[in-house]
Amino acid sequence: MPTPRAFLAALTVLVAVGLSRHARAQELETETSRSLEPGQLEAGAGFEYQLSADGTEAALPLFAEAGLVDRVELLVEPVVFAHIAPASGAGATGFGDVEATVTGRVVDEGARIPAIALAGEVKLPAARDPQIGTGKTDATFYVILSKRFGRLDTHLNGGYAIIGAPDAIMIPVKNIWSAAAAGRLELGRVDVFAEVLGNTGAVPDAEGSAFSEVTGAELVGTIGGGYRLTRSVLLSLGVSVDNNAAVLLHPGVTIFSDGWSTRR
Repeated sequence: MPTPRAFLAALTVLVAVGLSRHARAQELETETSRSLEPGQLEAGAGFEYQLSADGTEAALPLFAEAGLVDRVELLVEPVVFAHIAPASGAGATGFGDVEATVTGRVVDEGARIPAIALAGEVKLPAARDPQIGTGKTDATFYVILSKRFGRLDTHLNGGYAIIGAPDAIMIPVKNIWSAAAAGRLELGRVDVFAEVLGNTGAVPDAEGSAFSEVTGAELVGTIGGGYRLTRSVLLSLGVSVDNNAAVLLHPGVTIFSDGWSTRR
């Protein structure tokens, strides 16, 4: 039977391959292969505030997730407010992009194997300002593994994103490989989580460019925790730091239609 140490070592290896960061309302950016049951719902809201040498950013992401049929769920994530204030030059405020993801579990978790799911995500270009969004559609495909070791729940993602190049950009835009690894330790009403996200670059040295969503190579680490206020309400707070020394704070709230246990 695999040990927690062996599985987490595998997560670390895959992360070295290099998930582009986008606004999150959920505790974790890393996807799970544990789908909602048909008719079950989750919804939530978050707030993001990022501080870096390039300036500050704020966003208000929402999410709604529903179990469609057995093993298949739909997740919709609009960013209803985004504000970018660069250290120099004009800033931007407006609506962000919308992401829609369909996830299907193809292998159930067993004593020796993780649960495995496949997912497809489409980013719809709702943002109108080029500092907030590219104005183009992106498509991302994921392989998702999840394995539980007692109270420790672990997840591993690998992804490939097809990036729509903005009309005004003058350099080639590459598609992106990404990976993510996360662990959540559940302690009754409290949980503690950590994750690492990495992606290759769509363009070189994109940090601070006019198109903030066309990312350079990035590595992000997150730690945080959640508190179950009631059976159906989870409060969370995470802190992320990336390879450009940008610090991101992201508190959030999640509401479960059938209680905490439906996702655990």
